Formats: sequence, structure tokens, C-alpha cells
Amino acid sequence: MVTVCIALFMAPFMLTSVGVALPSLGRDLGATAMQLGLVEQLYVLSLAMSMLSFGRFGDIVGQRRLFLVGLCVFTLLTFSLGFADSVRMVMIFRFVQGIGASLVLSGSMALVAAAYPPELRARKIGLDSACTYAGLSTGPVIGGYVTLHFGWRHVFLSCRWRPRRSPAVWPKGSTSPRWRPAGCLPVPWDCSWRRSPRGRAYPYGWSLSS
Repeated sequence: MVTVCIALFMAPFMLTSVGVALPSLGRDLGATAMQLGLVEQLYVLSLAMSMLSFGRFGDIVGQRRLFLVGLCVFTLLTFSLGFADSVRMVMIFRFVQGIGASLVLSGSMALVAAAYPPELRARKIGLDSACTYAGLSTGPVIGGYVTLHFGWRHVFLSCRWRPRRSPAVWPKGSTSPRWRPAGCLPVPWDCSWRRSPRGRAYPYGWSLSS
């Protein structure tokens, strides 16, 4: 449930938060007004054009499997956008990022409906919807603050990898953690993390916690 809520928060957050970062992005990469508009619109376009198809595809192959694939794609592209060195690369990454968001959103409600009994279903779906609108409404505020103090790249560099030392994730005797999709969630960093000693040790959001 927590994973679904975070994913439903981040998909619309990546729409509204990027909007306030566009002027800074344009100055840094030398983008035109038309290119900046496409950075915003390509995300919405790919999300809208593929959601119905992915919803049906999820009914065939399984909504959980599709959700995990979408989570991986969305997380990878969100983090990669922070290292883009041209506006064309940003546009391509934003289009694929929208496809990842579509994979996540297309079956998220079906997962919640299947996981809870009828008496709790309406409450859980309402909570998911609240997370979606929270992402939409807080995106400009958080995105604007992060862009002002840390730069537009940090709006995307909010992806963290936190494998936990447990038998299912990090087997005994293993020298390196296994990667798991649920542990690689893009979340907006608290500014106190950036100012902490550990945050300075991992300036781009990589965190290995035991």
C-alpha cells in the first residue's frame, strides 16, 4: 500500500514540479520556448496515449508484474534526467518517463481493490486518490524550493536505492545487495538530508542503509 501511495504521489509530482523548473533548465541547456513546452507535454502525451493499452495488458499478464516494471522504468528515467546534458535528451527521457508512469498508474487501483476486502476498499482507494492530488498540489511548492536552493537537476535526482540487510534482500554471506524495485522509489528529499553529514556523503541521493 505504501509503495502504491508513493508511486501515485510521484507520477503527478513529476508533472507539476518540473513546470516551475523549466526556466532554470532552459537557461542551463540553452533550450527554446518550444522545446521547454515539449519537455512538459511529452510526459503527459506518453502517459495519456498508453494508459488504456497498459491497463488491458495488465489484465492479461498481471497488474503486479506490470506495476513493478513501470516502477523500474519510472525510477530509472527519473534519476537519469538529472544527468541529461542536452534538451533533446531531456525530451526523450521525459517521453519514456511518461510511459513508466502510465505502467504504474494503469493498474494501481486494481492492485488496491484486489488486496483489501470490500469494507476497506473504498477507504484505501480514497487514500490513493488523496496521494495523487497531493502530488499535483505540492509539486510546484517542493519543485520551486528545490530548484531555487539546489538546482533543477535535483528535482529529478530524488531517486534513492535503499537495500536492507534482510535474508530476502541481502542473503547471508553476500557482499553486495540484491536490487529490489520496492526499495528504489523516487521520493522528494527532505532538505535536512542534504545538509546532514550523510547527505553530503551521498550528494545525489544514493543511500546504502543496513
